[in-house]
Amino acid sequence: MKAIIIPGWLVLLLSSVLLISSCRKGENDPAFTLLGRKARIKGDWKLTEGKVEITYANPEKDDFDTYFSFDGSNFTLKYMDSTQTSFSGTYSLKLSFIKEGEFSMDESLGASRFMARGDWQFVLKSGEYKNKERIEIRTDEVSVGSTYYFHPLLIERNRAVFNIRELRKNRLVLTYVGQPFLSEDGTGVNYLCELIFDR
Repeated sequence: MKAIIIPGWLVLLLSSVLLISSCRKGENDPAFTLLGRKARIKGDWKLTEGKVEITYANPEKDDFDTYFSFDGSNFTLKYMDSTQTSFSGTYSLKLSFIKEGEFSMDESLGASRFMARGDWQFVLKSGEYKNKERIEIRTDEVSVGSTYYFHPLLIERNRAVFNIRELRKNRLVLTYVGQPFLSEDGTGVNYLCELIFDR
């Protein structure tokens, strides 16, 4: 019986490809990349598309649901209450991630502006989530505006933990599905969010 001889370079190449592809974090991340997640997220990003749906967990106790959509330069904000109020206008959101963990955001909603700085970090492996599959963003210093008003990026007033559905050199997709403010009596909100950023 003849032994099959496989060249060492071929074994090394196949092992490398299998190892790199198994390190893929987000469901739409590139299958092969030489850049780690920190290197890919570092830099400036601009929101190009987004949607946020805020529905109340207990409709009998709360007044209205909120729907926010963004198409690249304009937003629509709908309050589905007894009056079904709707607003629209210009909108922009720019983020800057520094590799060492610093973060800044610049948001314009019509004539209102919000600027803040803070920090970011990848969230470690927990339960069903892989290491670096989620990111926590926290604002520490607001220079213009207030965190009291609606900001798609700041779900819990000054912080949010997003799932990173896609992280490529020129595209970042953040998602959030949860109940950030659910109280013991069942009052609170269901929050669904998808934000798409490009360089």
